[in-house]
Amino acid sequence: MYDFVSESFNKNISYEYKLSIQVSLNGFSFCIQKATGNGVLVFKNSDFAISGDHLLARRFRDWYNEEGLLQLTYKSCDLVINSANFSLVPEQLESEHLKKIISELLPDGKETEYAEGWIKSIRAKLVYHLPLELRKTITETLGESRLLHPVQKLVGYEKRAADHNLILAYFDEKDLYFLLKKEGELITCNYFHINHANDAVYFFLSVLQQFGLSAKQVVIKTSGKAIYLNELIVMLAKYFKSVKTLLPGHADKNELTTEILSEKVCLFN
Repeated sequence: MYDFVSESFNKNISYEYKLSIQVSLNGFSFCIQKATGNGVLVFKNSDFAISGDHLLARRFRDWYNEEGLLQLTYKSCDLVINSANFSLVPEQLESEHLKKIISELLPDGKETEYAEGWIKSIRAKLVYHLPLELRKTITETLGESRLLHPVQKLVGYEKRAADHNLILAYFDEKDLYFLLKKEGELITCNYFHINHANDAVYFFLSVLQQFGLSAKQVVIKTSGKAIYLNELIVMLAKYFKSVKTLLPGHADKNELTTEILSEKVCLFN
């Protein structure tokens, strides 16, 4: 059972489509889009409660085996992997010494490795934790694919945003990923674990204070899914210049609801 299937979808020409998958401890989602243009043809979300990274690869393989559409051949395949442990390294600061420092800060162990993603628009590299078994499982099931991190996707939306001072926030239940643009320049991105809507408000206001910004000068755009998100939006409206919903640039060209597009914004280009 799929959340959405377009009447124009034809699995016999899957090689003309692009597949996007999102992976997190809270579940998996996938969408199939036209390779040219941004029309969504198929979308499905599967919620799970996965207790840790050690079970993520096994559950992903089970899910892949259950979803017949994932096993077709596609023109391209992207995987967005939600990882709380990451660091953004500007090109001019990259060095072997800095890599060593970052590797010491990120989780270590025989079951862990690090993925790297180059973000051309800001000339920086995103380094993030990736369970070794998950990497192996992805290769065995999907073959060649492009690995991405939610922050890479948020940076892409930030480049299209016209707001001078801006926060983009993406929630994956209690995981919060965000970036801040001040006077048109990206100045920070970070992750926080949230237990209550008040936690998110506190973190946002603390970051703004650190960079000398008043919330009344800042537009905040929220996306993702969290049990407290509606409550949080009401609270944020009391502090910020405005609170908006973050949507992909082609949202008006799709038949999907605004709710789905916002909850799974990192799936869509």
